[in-house]
Amino acid sequence: MRSGWCDPWSEGTSINLLGKTDEQKQGISRFPQDPFDLSEEACFEKCDGDDACEQAVYSEEATGGTCYLGTDTLPTDPGSTGFAASVDGATETCYAKKGFDHKTKLLSHHVRHGKCEPWREGFAVADGKAKKKVCPSGEHMHVGGVTCSEWLPHHDLSWQGCFAKCDAHAPCKQAMFSDRKGHDAGTTCWIGVDVITENPGVGGWPNSCATCEDLCYSKHALPLMPVAALEAGVPSIQTRYINIVFMCLAASIAAAFDSSQ
Repeated sequence: MRSGWCDPWSEGTSINLLGKTDEQKQGISRFPQDPFDLSEEACFEKCDGDDACEQAVYSEEATGGTCYLGTDTLPTDPGSTGFAASVDGATETCYAKKGFDHKTKLLSHHVRHGKCEPWREGFAVADGKAKKKVCPSGEHMHVGGVTCSEWLPHHDLSWQGCFAKCDAHAPCKQAMFSDRKGHDAGTTCWIGVDVITENPGVGGWPNSCATCEDLCYSKHALPLMPVAALEAGVPSIQTRYINIVFMCLAASIAAAFDSSQ
């Protein structure tokens, strides 16, 4: 733990926050003193209990404390001086689930647009066959190994939460997050058991349906792309999920390409 507000910081958990107001985030990524009244220890346990949470901040106040959860890792350790407070005079403590000096995966090495290819949904393999099942309600908060492979729109997983499900479950090799538009709009997450052995380039694969915007995640880094694919650039993608992820992808790919010259 270090004093101050975690830097970098990205508020979030396994649950989708996009489109939610500050009030709607309460009980998901924000736990104010009234009505939650969490201790510092309980705050950090909230982060430990969520697959996608990587950081937490506990802000002490005159009548108690407020807990905030986030999804960024802390690549540098500020040491005993800590981080800067969010406002002058604030008493805050930053918690890093995996410790300080932890660098997260580069999205450009693991994520592509579209439906994973190859793809085989499942949470385990038995006798050569993938075992799959729709997750029951409440399963979105289950940490570690799971016995289901599909989280429906009512689970309201974020893409970070979806990919974290795969990271936390040893048999998982891939995951797919889909944002479907139209009359059956909503987000769905699947985990799978196939290893992706080819890199489609920054353009990714086709979506799984005409009204879907999909993200494919490979737990193991994708094979290196040919230079021609890097120079092709990132296509324009309209959904908010894809925009967020591919801004990260474009920056990481450019940095990797520049460093190789």
